[in-house]
Amino acid sequence: MAALDAKKAFDRVNHITLFYKLCDVGISAHVIQMLMNWYSKIFVMVRWCNSLSKCYHVKSGVRQGGILSLLLFNLYIDDIIMALVRSDLGCHIGKCFIGCLVYADDIILLSASLSKLQKMLDICYECGNSSDILFNPKKSNLFITGKDYNSFVGDLHIGINTIARSQSLKYLGVMFNSARHLDVDVDVMIRKFYTASNSILSHAKYMSELSKLYLVESFCLPVLSYSCEAVSYSRNQLHYFNVCWNNTYRKIFGFNKWQSVKLLICFCERVDFIHICAQRKLTFVQHLARLSNDVLSTCVSCFKLSKEFTCLCSDFEVLPTDNLSKGKLRSIVFKKLYAMCSSV
Repeated sequence: MAALDAKKAFDRVNHITLFYKLCDVGISAHVIQMLMNWYSKIFVMVRWCNSLSKCYHVKSGVRQGGILSLLLFNLYIDDIIMALVRSDLGCHIGKCFIGCLVYADDIILLSASLSKLQKMLDICYECGNSSDILFNPKKSNLFITGKDYNSFVGDLHIGINTIARSQSLKYLGVMFNSARHLDVDVDVMIRKFYTASNSILSHAKYMSELSKLYLVESFCLPVLSYSCEAVSYSRNQLHYFNVCWNNTYRKIFGFNKWQSVKLLICFCERVDFIHICAQRKLTFVQHLARLSNDVLSTCVSCFKLSKEFTCLCSDFEVLPTDNLSKGKLRSIVFKKLYAMCSSV
């Protein structure tokens, strides 16, 4: 994998080039005129203490954080993506090309061959130059996973610059480690979870237990469960997460470390983290299956053939072909909850 970082990507969007690309894809002339009107009236000034500089006209870039900016940027770099698709280099699932993963300015190239990966880098460099998109070699890196992850490989280049090899890769907030299988570094997420939960509980000493639990579920559980729908954790990692979540119950309700909180979680009408993760993954897969995106539907079809999906379905006692709504899945989860209570 080659993770590419574009230098000030959103700031380098050329307005004229962007408007031409909007015309090429058939956007209405009225919409383009409105965007031209907006972007022709962007001025900035520098404030230093109580002094202001003169106004400068901004002739490039889209506003970071704007709702429309991501769509405009995706359209702006579409030439790079289409060039990679036409080259047909990189990884495939069946006949579906997945050699390029793009989210805003975060680009990952996937290939089983180093020579093909170098050709993909050359395509990105050439197409990027034509659109005034420059890739930062210092923040880009090469990441290897598979049986030969420890083997020596030659240098890869973006332009005349070498891309350094890295043993870890952070993509969309998830840290991956180079290993025989794609390994997720869960220690970072667990440290963040403990930091967030300890911060909340230290300021909520005199609140009721259920209020503390609600706060932790609202602000800390998303830290622990981030990306669990799309990432395959090992049994040990899921157990590690579950211990962290159980420790939060122990701290809120004053239990000792050696005491079980399984019955307490049932009485609070909750389930353990393992079932939280499984519920979210099933819901996520069912949602993706209803989309018309060819890449996502192909990935979902392959996942439904995996052992992990079979275990999820057997655990919730549903069929792989079932069309699960969110309400139906919720009722299944509560059946699991009552089963857990009766077993205790």
